Amino acid sequence: MNWYKSAYKSRLVSVSLKGKLKQTNDGFVYLDISNNVINGIFSLIDEDDIEKPPYDLGKYNGLGAHISVMNQDEFKEPTEIKEIGRDFSFKLDKMHSTRPEGWDDMERVWFLSVQSPELEKLRKKYKLPKSYKGKGHDFHITIAVRKKRKKAAGLSETLSKIPKSEGLKHFLNSLGFDENGREKAIDSGESKEEKAKKHREWREQEYEHMPA
Repeated sequence: MNWYKSAYKSRLVSVSLKGKLKQTNDGFVYLDISNNVINGIFSLIDEDDIEKPPYDLGKYNGLGAHISVMNQDEFKEPTEIKEIGRDFSFKLDKMHSTRPEGWDDMERVWFLSVQSPELEKLRKKYKLPKSYKGKGHDFHITIAVRKKRKKAAGLSETLSKIPKSEGLKHFLNSLGFDENGREKAIDSGESKEEKAKKHREWREQEYEHMPA
C-alpha cells in the first residue's frame, strides 16, 4: 500500500504558509510572500492574453507577490502598526476569476483566495472590519490579469491625424463630411448608395496613383 492510500487511514492535517508583514511609505500594510507563488500558478492558467500582475508600476514599484492587509485611509488618524516585521500564517483556498471593480485598465483578474485567522485578528485589534477596506475584499493573492483592449479609432479620429490634400478635402466634402470625417448637418442630396459609389471610385483612383 503506497503512502497516498495510507494517508486516508490517518488524520489529514492542512498546511499553513507564512509571510512577513510590511508597510509602504504611504501606510499600505501587506503580507510579503514569495513571488514563486505567482510564477508557479500563472503557468498553469489556461487562458489567452493574460499577464502577471503589474507589481512594478507606480509608487508600489517592486512590491511583488503579497496579500493586502490594511491601509491608512481605513483609519480616522495616522496609526502605527506595531506588528510590522512579524510573520503571519495563511492557508491557500480556491482559485477565482472576476471582472475587477475600480481597476479600470483590467478586463479580468485571476486570484487565489486565502484564509488567515491571524490577519483577521490583526485587523480586529485595530478596530477594522474583517475584510480589507470593509468592501468585501477578502484576503487574496492576485495571480494574473488581462488588460482591456483599446478600441479602434473611429473615422473622424483617424482622419484628424492625417494631412489632407485639397483632393481629399474636396472628396470628403462631396460625401457630406468635413475634413475630419464628421458628417455635415447640410444634406448633400445624395443617397448612401451614391456616396458609397463615389467613395469606391475615389479609392480606386488613389490606388492607381500609388507608387509600385
